Amino acid sequence: MILLADVTMDPMLALFLFIILPFYLFILFLRIFDDIKNLPEKIRCYRDKISGFIHNPRIRVPEKNLKFITLFAAVVKCDGRVRHKEIEFVKEHIFQSPQFNKYREESIRFFDSEMEDINVRFIGYKTTKVPFFILDRKNISGESISERVSDISANLFSTYLNKYAERMEFMDILFQIAYSQAGVSDEEVNLLREVAYSLYIRSWDFTSLLYKYEYIKEEDEKQQKKEQKRTDNTGKKNRTENEKNEQKKTSENRFKSVAKTRKMEALQLLEITEKADEQEIKSAYRRLAKIYHPDSLSVNASEEEREEAAARFRSIHEAYEFLLSLEMVRAN
Repeated sequence: MILLADVTMDPMLALFLFIILPFYLFILFLRIFDDIKNLPEKIRCYRDKISGFIHNPRIRVPEKNLKFITLFAAVVKCDGRVRHKEIEFVKEHIFQSPQFNKYREESIRFFDSEMEDINVRFIGYKTTKVPFFILDRKNISGESISERVSDISANLFSTYLNKYAERMEFMDILFQIAYSQAGVSDEEVNLLREVAYSLYIRSWDFTSLLYKYEYIKEEDEKQQKKEQKRTDNTGKKNRTENEKNEQKKTSENRFKSVAKTRKMEALQLLEITEKADEQEIKSAYRRLAKIYHPDSLSVNASEEEREEAAARFRSIHEAYEFLLSLEMVRAN
């Protein structure tokens, strides 16, 4: 007993053992209990994050299809009016094709997000009078992120659409979207022209697509009006012959305007007059090709000068082929 009475405990140790340690264990117990209580919610949160990552369209859908979908959304939104028929056509027809059917749900989700996020702005023309559109997005902080339509199209050309037939098929899809509703605006035609230019689509092929879908649209309108006449019992007067002729003239004038504008651009690029024959066209092309061909530049030329010369030479070559095709048609 005497020995036990002589044993004393350090006050600091006693403070730690009887006050600090129990308090720390109590706090630890509360945290563990809180974690156990919130465990189902945390599991659900992590599950949603993993599921969102796995089903993220940018992860599952091929990069090529993502760029296609971005241009689909750009065609729909470029005139500032989002029409239900265009959206319905993309979702119910294009996304049913084998190329998109494997990731159809993800493609639709990405298309919807692009329709909400991007704002298509027309900012002017390049030196060769090609339209220039910008896609504006916003990141998490609200900062604007811009991307050029021509850059997306050029990337598709250099990476995926190496064959001319594939590029024409893609342009045909874009025309189908634009002409899936009644009124086709000039902004839509301009955006299609910019994409075609960046994909190196020949000018007369683009014009032929424009003629084709203008004709289809006109025939569809005629068919709809015929059906309306059969089912309309309200006694409305039929459209007069003058109105029919006026509509036909409007369509023809649009065709002529497109062809005339393209011809004047080509003549200006080749620096020749409208009376130039086939020999003069070839001579002008050879003369300008020697000046603007990228290989004719000096070794010390900068990268910007080479890109500008390549763009100018490409425009001259397109103008030459277009005028040559007109001469062939005239000869026949």
